[in-house]
Amino acid sequence: AALPECQYSSHWPVQCACSNSNNQVLFLLVNGREEYEYFDFTGDCHPHCPLEWVAYRGSCYSFSTEKKDWNSSQESCRAQGAHLLVINDALEMVMVFFGFEEKHFWIGLRNSTSSGWIWEDGSVLSDTRVHSNSPVQNCAVLKKDQFHASSCAVLFQWICEKTLR
Repeated sequence: AALPECQYSSHWPVQCACSNSNNQVLFLLVNGREEYEYFDFTGDCHPHCPLEWVAYRGSCYSFSTEKKDWNSSQESCRAQGAHLLVINDALEMVMVFFGFEEKHFWIGLRNSTSSGWIWEDGSVLSDTRVHSNSPVQNCAVLKKDQFHASSCAVLFQWICEKTLR
């Protein structure tokens, strides 16, 4: 069977067009092998991410090349109609972060004195440890599939996320 037409970014192949009559969207990830994942999609049969954004499971991801503090990174994402990365499961973390394991990226996770670690969407981080060695480290970075606490003023690259449209 012929593969559907795909868009490509500088990172890896991303979102593909609808592949069947049931409005199911196919994602083709090529990293030495082909992987297919279907999910139901209502509305436009050809959702897409902005140029240079990566698509996975209904979201678009952007990896910055410059470095900023956490608050400036958050503002940059919001200016693009996005938010800092909110990780919903381990598979998302592995797939989105593939190839960037040696870098630090700001994500949408902050330490609240009253509630612990909170994601940008308001959900509480559970069952996962944030590595920290100082009480003033209240923002989280992702490195090597782990969360690390950092001072929010440190300059790192960041990952933005928004809904696939």
